[in-house]
Amino acid sequence: MERNRISRIEGLENCRKLKELVLNEQNHKYTGFSFDENSLAAISGSLAVLDLSFCRVGSVRQLGMLENLTKLKLSDNNISNLDEEVICMLNTMQRLEELDLRRNEVAKLSVKYRDTVIVTCNSLTSLDGKEVVATQRKYIANLVKQRTRNKRNSEVMRSASNSNFAVNLNLNDPLAR
Repeated sequence: MERNRISRIEGLENCRKLKELVLNEQNHKYTGFSFDENSLAAISGSLAVLDLSFCRVGSVRQLGMLENLTKLKLSDNNISNLDEEVICMLNTMQRLEELDLRRNEVAKLSVKYRDTVIVTCNSLTSLDGKEVVATQRKYIANLVKQRTRNKRNSEVMRSASNSNFAVNLNLNDPLAR
């Protein structure tokens, strides 16, 4: 059904065994792409491959319902929010092996885009056409753990420093004696 003027996934409530849905290159110039929740729910148990490249998709959060996806193509769309859209979607996709978000704002603007996606979705073997290898995933996970520890230590030191400063001020204040 590629290269049509489809702007919404709907009417799939009776397609509970659908395995692959290719809707790339939909020619609708002025509207964004949207999803009917009932249709997504109906195909969520069976759909393994979804291609929505070049479809003016802006929001992907609802696609998180498609827990059985193994391949998701979303290149050349209008996806711009990593945390509220992409990460929310990926949190439920434990079987996703291939994800393509090339030429979306989210891939261009987010400094830690690749690292964040790889850490969030442990099953990924390919991101934006590039292989995700186990050593890379392990390195990124360790880096994230180290940053989290450093941040916590920094906050503890800052808190302790502020407490000591307050105590020192009180000891040196003649009115406090």
